Amino acid sequence: MGVKNGIYLSERGTKSGFVARRSVVCLLIALLSLGPLRSVAQYGDSLTISIVTCAPGDDMYTLFGHTAIRVREARATDSLRTGYTEVCDWIFNYGAFNFRSDRFVYRFLKGETDYVLAAEPSGMFFGDLGKEGRLGIEQVLNLNRSEKRRVFDFLKHNILPENRMYRYNWLYYNCTNRAKEVIENAVEGRVEYRAPGAPRSAREILGDYTKVNSWITFGLDLILGSEIDRLLDTRDARMFIPQVYQHELDSAVIVADDGSERPLVSEVLYPVSGRECGREDPVDQPLVLMIVMLAAAFAASALEMRRGRIFVWIDVSVVALIGLAGCLVAFLFFLSDHPGTSTNLWVIVFNPLVLGLIPLIVRRRRNTALLWGLSLLLLCQELALFLSGQHVNGAMHFLVCILFVRIMSWMITGKVSGIRK
Repeated sequence: MGVKNGIYLSERGTKSGFVARRSVVCLLIALLSLGPLRSVAQYGDSLTISIVTCAPGDDMYTLFGHTAIRVREARATDSLRTGYTEVCDWIFNYGAFNFRSDRFVYRFLKGETDYVLAAEPSGMFFGDLGKEGRLGIEQVLNLNRSEKRRVFDFLKHNILPENRMYRYNWLYYNCTNRAKEVIENAVEGRVEYRAPGAPRSAREILGDYTKVNSWITFGLDLILGSEIDRLLDTRDARMFIPQVYQHELDSAVIVADDGSERPLVSEVLYPVSGRECGREDPVDQPLVLMIVMLAAAFAASALEMRRGRIFVWIDVSVVALIGLAGCLVAFLFFLSDHPGTSTNLWVIVFNPLVLGLIPLIVRRRRNTALLWGLSLLLLCQELALFLSGQHVNGAMHFLVCILFVRIMSWMITGKVSGIRK
């Protein structure tokens, strides 16, 4: 759910981005409407609980899809007739957040973002999804009356202002984890997921969705470390992605205390037609760019050796780029609670200290010990990455090669008078 002026927005996203089209009145209507539903519940004529999965969108914050819970309740309008009149049809969404909260960007980077449970009419939810051209899949759950009532009662209680907020974690506690938790706590027995599949790492799973944009893949590989490269050998750990959870639900069963089983999903519906995922990016743009930059670095170094002078602006640009990126990497490594950022060994080279080289470059001062130290640092970086098992984006190898080429150029060309010791 979103707000025109930037109050509550949803990670499900809208076609226009973070500026959503819904007013906070939508949430207030949901809260006010839940009271009378208790009187409807006594009839128990028809209550349906579903898991709704939204296919990935085009924007970064919709790239991994979304999970929500749909609640529909109806009762007979006339005891002499078999027809039903729907009196409730809401989407409960654990992906809403307050973009206008104090220091939102800082808290988001630090991993201290608080999300809330919101609600909106299903028609509005599916309408937005359809306008974005994204597929919507609804899995109707095979719950008995008491289990359905337990889910609905919990959602009504959880959406109250004093209960609806929770600390969001992109890997361990997001909209999918919360929906999964609600269902598992409501069933009489336990839920077992039996879909076939080998253990995979979080990075591999993320890669299924970031392949539509090679720059996003590159960015995540830069800021996320070895923690997300370990194999997620339990199903629970792998179900942080909406479509993975959707796939697992198809073969899930409820195992009662007496050993009897029933499928968790009774029916699959498609309330919104559209694409299931975006097209894969045909070109690894960061890799191509780094190859071009490496070729340019070799050409520049050869020209420098012929002329006996260093092109300072090249090195200032490269060092400034690495230093600025290092500010983000170092912040996430030392201060953020986001999973994976504190095990990122790229912090060895990508950190703000690199910016201290710029004055030396501008003054053309060649310090042989410093140059050898930088070379050794790059070698240690590569060795540490190898030993830790952290995945390295192919483009990053070429970036390291660019740095080596520039260091060698300073060492060789520095023997001429253009550079002072």
